[in-house]
Amino acid sequence: MTRSIDMSREGIWVEDVKIPAVVPEHYSEKVEDLDGSIYLSTYLKERPITAYLQFEILDGTSITTYNRHLSGLFNPKEQYYLVIDEDPSIRYSVRISNGYEIDELSWEDGKFEIEFIMFNPLRESINLVKKSFTISSFNFKNGGNQLIDMTKQNETEITFKGASTNLTITNETTGDVWRYNGSTTELEIIKLKGVQAFKNESSIFGQTNKKLLSFEVGNNEFTVSGASGEFELTISTRFYFL
Repeated sequence: MTRSIDMSREGIWVEDVKIPAVVPEHYSEKVEDLDGSIYLSTYLKERPITAYLQFEILDGTSITTYNRHLSGLFNPKEQYYLVIDEDPSIRYSVRISNGYEIDELSWEDGKFEIEFIMFNPLRESINLVKKSFTISSFNFKNGGNQLIDMTKQNETEITFKGASTNLTITNETTGDVWRYNGSTTELEIIKLKGVQAFKNESSIFGQTNKKLLSFEVGNNEFTVSGASGEFELTISTRFYFL
């Protein structure tokens, strides 16, 4: 479970946060008698973040006692989300990567640095964006600057409620097509979450074409076929950024 820490409530001030740009790691293969190498793929490395913090002890306890309190706040076994004041709509999923030492400024205040690491280097929107559609052709805008890939971003959900036979959802922009080789009544709900597919909470993955939908950056034109009468399709996702 991810924990939230209100720094100001703890008497901690954030003096600065250093967030470097992402660092790519390219993979290639050498071939005999060929200049250079053949490009294979690129991955993004983990992203380090350093926070420079200062505190003031407000209840008269000693710095030694306060240090134990800090150790409980910043547990390296836990996951945290950092939110920076300059852009409060974005969060960073981090864990603590190193220990820290307190520089005592007086008997009641001090400063220290904490180093975090983002194992997934992408930033993400704090709020889940949720949009519903009741027509067979519609546009959904990916407001991030990264592809939304349901194999990686498993918070992304697509739900369909309504009667259908051989329901097909197509993202015309990416060419992705998802199909259910079955039927639903007007009260039944199909949910796509990550790589899974459910009808009324029971898995139907084996009755689908086993494909996944993705969302390109910007506008994505969707079409829905196989629906019988009125329906509601809802997309719920975060947006992702470098």
